[in-house]
Amino acid sequence: MMKLRHYETPDLEDAAPADSDNGSLEPTFKSHPRWYLVQCRARQDDRALEHLERQGFECYRPLYERERIWRGRKQLASAALFPGYLFIRRPVLWSTRTRGSHLS
Repeated sequence: MMKLRHYETPDLEDAAPADSDNGSLEPTFKSHPRWYLVQCRARQDDRALEHLERQGFECYRPLYERERIWRGRKQLASAALFPGYLFIRRPVLWSTRTRGSHLS
């Protein structure tokens, strides 16, 4: 089961000038794809990333290099910055309910 959480990430180039009619200094944003945080099953984020990319989602999984000791030797290994989580961007007209997941 995957849990989706919506996080608004407006792009600055999509921003329109501030609305001077109502005195608001906040820019208005055009419709754009939104980023969601996907919680994966334990140690299944690689598998989830593969499946979501195959379904056409734009995915982002931030990694960092860390040094670990393996068999008495130091090695550089890639590790997830947020283990168990992926960021996906979905089209604007995508249904909020999908099989095996829910939007919260």
